[in-house]
Amino acid sequence: MIADRIEGALPEWMLELLHWRDLAITIALGMDALIDGAIEFALAAMPGQNRFAPLLGGFPNTDALPLLGRDRRIVRGFTEGPEDYALRLRHFREAWRAAGTGFGVLEQVRGVLGPNPPRVRAVTASGFWYTIEPDGTRKLHTPDGTGFQIAPDGTSSALTAPAHPFDWDSETHPPNPFRFFIIIYAPTNPPLTGTGGVYGWGLRFYGTPLETLGTSSTIPHVAMIRGLIGDCKTEGVDCHKIIIAFDPDSFDPETPGPYPAAGMPDGWWGHHHGQPVDIGGGHLQRHPARLSTARYWRGT
Repeated sequence: MIADRIEGALPEWMLELLHWRDLAITIALGMDALIDGAIEFALAAMPGQNRFAPLLGGFPNTDALPLLGRDRRIVRGFTEGPEDYALRLRHFREAWRAAGTGFGVLEQVRGVLGPNPPRVRAVTASGFWYTIEPDGTRKLHTPDGTGFQIAPDGTSSALTAPAHPFDWDSETHPPNPFRFFIIIYAPTNPPLTGTGGVYGWGLRFYGTPLETLGTSSTIPHVAMIRGLIGDCKTEGVDCHKIIIAFDPDSFDPETPGPYPAAGMPDGWWGHHHGQPVDIGGGHLQRHPARLSTARYWRGT
């Protein structure tokens, strides 16, 4: 930089008079600081943090990431490192081009559950299942068996198994084709690390600050996921529920018939209690309808 070379550029009389030499060096240091600041400002806007290079790839300053995230409307996860967040910020145009699609919404959900995202799924009321596996493989299952999967290396193959229907509440509510459901397979990175028990177990109470009933997630974490789904979904289509599945084998679109299979929505999942059963004497009894290994957040 300038300060390292200034003495070689000064005339002899300045070098002999130390106060002149020190003044020149001071001015050079100020110019170096201005140049360094300008370079740092330019680099911060890229953003260039890289987890595979030392010192974040030469982009150690992460102060601009929150501002870039706000401008590009890319939400940062609670445990997402600067290098992973910077990578998503660099691809914000691709992210918003995919907004409103099943895979586009799921990519943003995976992002806030990084750096090691779990399996995530989106299923529509008409029975189309979108899945992104932890390794990034994308799968689409369709009711007529015309689905496909795309591996991270770009290779693709057909998925011919018909997708299991997803009949949430046809027995209790009018049909609504304009909605979908998000399924997140837990445990994930903090704070979604455990079930948080079940309602009524006595260790968590309604109204407890920042805590939720049913999962270990905090209220801000739930709000963050609901908010980004609301931003990325198709206008006029509702995300009815966000399902946190603690059984990795649950909600498998390739579950064989007869339909509805055990553990799948059977039209009575609109309420936690299911189909009333006549137990005699004119008395009806209800049993929990929804799968007990999952928790159910309100959608958006």
